[in-house]
Amino acid sequence: MDEPDLKMATDDVGTLVAYLREHPEVTSVLITGGDPMIMSEAVLRRYVQPLIEPGNGLDHLESIRIGTKSLAYWPQRFVTDPDADATLRLFGEVVASSRTLALMAHFSHPRELEPAVLAEAVRRIRGAARPR
Repeated sequence: MDEPDLKMATDDVGTLVAYLREHPEVTSVLITGGDPMIMSEAVLRRYVQPLIEPGNGLDHLESIRIGTKSLAYWPQRFVTDPDADATLRLFGEVVASSRTLALMAHFSHPRELEPAVLAEAVRRIRGAARPR
């Protein structure tokens, strides 16, 4: 974006939440940098949960986006990984909080779209991210 003031790189979620409270014009958060989907569900939750908690003063936050290439190189992350189900439950919690969850999937080549496990991963993610 070439707007350094619009970017925040931190592992201090409290700082992020405070910033978002002070800036209601910010309606979307993108979690990226490296690949956030290599984090376990427990670690990812530490970043996401404070953004969706009721009464957190972030009612203006409309969407949480996650930039990842994991669907291309590790679709099992969402199907058979030990915390796949927990990760999908977290995705569902985002949607249940009345926010949009967008998984910004990166692919480098059309062949990365071919594995059957990828189709299953996408099916599971879409199911978890449906409004209830």
